[in-house]
Amino acid sequence: MAIRGRGAAAAAAASNRKRSRGGGDGAATGRVIWFFFVFNAVAIYLLFFLNSIGIFSSTSSTNNNDNSGNNNNLLAVAPPALRSSTAAATTAAVGESTALARKESLGFFKDMPDKVWKMHKERFQFTQPNYDNSNEKHFERFSRYSNWFWGNNFEPEFTCPHEFRFGKLGDGGKWVCDPHRILADNKEDAKAESSCLVYSIGSNGNFQFEEETFKHVSPSCEIHTFDLVMDNRGKNFADEAKKTGVSFHHWGLGKKTKRMLRMKTFKEMMIELKHEQRTVDLMKIDCERCEYDQFREWLQDWKDLGLVVRQVLLEIHNSDLPHVVDLFHEFQKAGYVMFHKEANYLNEGKAIEAAFLLLSPDFQTPLPSSAVTSSSNK
Repeated sequence: MAIRGRGAAAAAAASNRKRSRGGGDGAATGRVIWFFFVFNAVAIYLLFFLNSIGIFSSTSSTNNNDNSGNNNNLLAVAPPALRSSTAAATTAAVGESTALARKESLGFFKDMPDKVWKMHKERFQFTQPNYDNSNEKHFERFSRYSNWFWGNNFEPEFTCPHEFRFGKLGDGGKWVCDPHRILADNKEDAKAESSCLVYSIGSNGNFQFEEETFKHVSPSCEIHTFDLVMDNRGKNFADEAKKTGVSFHHWGLGKKTKRMLRMKTFKEMMIELKHEQRTVDLMKIDCERCEYDQFREWLQDWKDLGLVVRQVLLEIHNSDLPHVVDLFHEFQKAGYVMFHKEANYLNEGKAIEAAFLLLSPDFQTPLPSSAVTSSSNK
């Protein structure tokens, strides 16, 4: 028993010496790790300091050139469509022709290279027809469910590079195509260059769109707002419009009747306001379903008065057949292309905000096949 006891004591002592040596090794390891982190922190700080005083400027320039070469190599193996769109977006050289875009946009796009414009033309052709009625019974049946209809038909067929929503959030905001181009439109005299003309049909006392137009186009814009409703929630809309700098007209859009004495057609409005032969830069219309009954009359009135209505920002309610299809057909025949579509979620997606831009009818003419191949290979 004594021999075993002495053996056990010796073993315990050996074990304690081993743990002691192990503890020493752990402490040494900890010191090495601590030194490593301190060294790296000092090195990083030194690198930042040297870079800030320009020591690595030449190296940085070389690296940038190397990266540029890598990007070019990546572009070289990219799909043709990506190569052409990237090149079109980044290689517009000084002196490059913009004549086609200028002509077919009626002077709105003065700085867009022809090769980019041809891509817009191709895209338009790809979207046509812009709805699917291949199964007419199916098309008619589901048109009764407007949220389904708008989710499956009529998507934008043109893109404005710098479109902008006048009104950041909520109902009342409208998408505008490249507002910075409005004052640089195809107006010839210097006086016209400093102002714009805007119509806003239907406001219900919400002047958010008008305020944003002053802010993002010009404070000198001439804005006319029209509404059958004169006041609501204790506010007089004419007084509110005056504070905003807007001319308010207590008129509704349409033909006068015995019950609706304050109605005026576009032709009557514009003659009374002496706006014949003018360019209306923005035409915002929210007339609560009058669009289906009146859209043909609008287009005819504008034509008869020699108006150029550059952008039409129209709320289209529900999806009544055949009127909704006819509306898009007639606007397209008049030269309009849809550049934005936004569902009205407050109306459960049963209405949309459609934004149209007026272009020359030539824009809708397909490119020759050789031109299509050429533009896609650039």
